[in-house]
Amino acid sequence: MTDAPEWTAPGQPPPPPTGPGDPSPAYQVPPSPAAPSPVYADPRPGIIPLRPLTLGDIYAGVAAAIRGNLAATVGLALLVSLVTLIPTTALGVWLVGSRALTGTSPSTDVQALVSSVASWLPSLVQVFAGFALSGFVAWVVGQGAIGRRVTGRQTWAATKGRIGALVGANLLLALVAVLGIAVVVGGPLAWFVTASRRATPGSALAPGLLLLGGGVVAVVALLLVGVRMAFVNPALVLEESGIVTAFRRSWALTRTAFWRILGITLLTNVLVAVVADLISAPVAAVLGYAVGSGTADLQALYVAQVVASGFTALVASTLTTPFTAGVNALLYLDLRFRREGLDTTLIRAAAGRGT
Repeated sequence: MTDAPEWTAPGQPPPPPTGPGDPSPAYQVPPSPAAPSPVYADPRPGIIPLRPLTLGDIYAGVAAAIRGNLAATVGLALLVSLVTLIPTTALGVWLVGSRALTGTSPSTDVQALVSSVASWLPSLVQVFAGFALSGFVAWVVGQGAIGRRVTGRQTWAATKGRIGALVGANLLLALVAVLGIAVVVGGPLAWFVTASRRATPGSALAPGLLLLGGGVVAVVALLLVGVRMAFVNPALVLEESGIVTAFRRSWALTRTAFWRILGITLLTNVLVAVVADLISAPVAAVLGYAVGSGTADLQALYVAQVVASGFTALVASTLTTPFTAGVNALLYLDLRFRREGLDTTLIRAAAGRGT
């Protein structure tokens, strides 16, 4: 990957010089973050000031990164979303109309079940597409931090080799989460269902309390792991680390910043969800009405629901993923500024390149 030296984790050897004027020696031992910058009074060679970031710095930096690199952020998000969502939406429409699944005279319940599954397909695929998009945006934000604008082609060339690691790492995290929930909640749930069928008063009380406790434990565990593993994707892309190393890096970086990361992440997700709903819901409603109006055929209405769901997922993925991934990347940089003096390293790198 191009220009990896700026992001090398402490303790890793720098790569060999790539040519005359290569500034890599500046990255070997980052100076103290308290040392004054030799070039900038308020060092801002790019989209963010190179110092510990505030919430305003993070949001403004992401907006600047998207505005200055539309093709590499929104453009790639739209392209990836189209490639993944068009086939899955078409598959959903086929499932709704498939007589092999619903039968020649399907009941309303069967149609509703198939329609629900088909409508969830675009959203599910959107999650996996987000893994690749998060890598693209992390690289764009990293380049923007030292004042570089990049094209979609440059972003793809720099990050395509990391897509497999991104998907693999996130699938592994998802598998661990599912297995953990199955262990913590699955047993109490089965006990509760069995006890609920008995006629004995209060027989479901103990399993119900256990199920409630298991649910609370599962939520707390998901929040903990989600925050502590929040920076796996930036580490995979910017540091070019392996999957296990990226897990360790994220765990180490988030050691004493749990509440700050959780708060900013939750706030960001709420904000982008509101914006996405304001934009996509009216259009999806009009689209669903246009497709399903003028017919009393229940199957046509379900087809309209699937198409509207695919369109909503397309809009949400295109507009919100670059912002949420950008916030995540800047939180990662902020922690490295605070813990490892990366801000001073980047100042020297930007100065060495005449940025």
